[in-house]
Amino acid sequence: MFMMAYYAECSIIVGLGQSIFAAYIFYFFLEFLPKIFLAYDESYQEKCSYELLRILLERLDDLFIVPFKQVYKEKELPSMEKFFSEDFLRDYLFKFDAEHAKSNAAYVGLDGESHPLTFIQYAMQYWCEIKDYVQYLILVPYVRENNELYYQLQFLKMSSFISYYFKLIDMMNGVPLSQVPYITIIGYGKDANNHFCRQQGTVENIVRLHQIAFAIYKQLKGDKRWKDLYAPKFYEE
Repeated sequence: MFMMAYYAECSIIVGLGQSIFAAYIFYFFLEFLPKIFLAYDESYQEKCSYELLRILLERLDDLFIVPFKQVYKEKELPSMEKFFSEDFLRDYLFKFDAEHAKSNAAYVGLDGESHPLTFIQYAMQYWCEIKDYVQYLILVPYVRENNELYYQLQFLKMSSFISYYFKLIDMMNGVPLSQVPYITIIGYGKDANNHFCRQQGTVENIVRLHQIAFAIYKQLKGDKRWKDLYAPKFYEE
């Protein structure tokens, strides 16, 4: 009787131990691992989104950096706050002659020869790339869940004066670019009293996208998995 009771008690203990062990196994595979994979997936999405956003901003910045360097003949860029300040933008964009400006880019024609791109051809090519990057980004779940980033990207593509400017250029069909000054790209125009004024939104959108990129970069660079990260332009420690 004693031995039977002993074995029964051992059987209960073993069974209880097996149940606990099985519960941990189920928890590990059904709860813990999926959460780890999900966290990794979200981090990977964040990293990929950042890389696309950084390249998008490089293209966007060049729409302003090229005119700045052609007007001022300077290589060094000021801080983002100064570069995108209203007075600074107005000064060099008013002076920039987009109609006759050249770019350093070129294309190979059907004749096999290299032909230089005008600044406007170069800028329109970059704007097409920017729109593509926006389209890629807004499909990423990480971006769709980041309401601020999603909104700013949609605004850039659909509602900014940059978008308006290139649509206008595309429809002009040979009309001299002097009819649409390059400063229109940030919303500058004449009001009912024939005074120049700037519509709000476009410059603020550009600055906000940079700020979002700065914040994502700062978060990602602390992750040892992402050693190949490049800082966005205008980023300061």
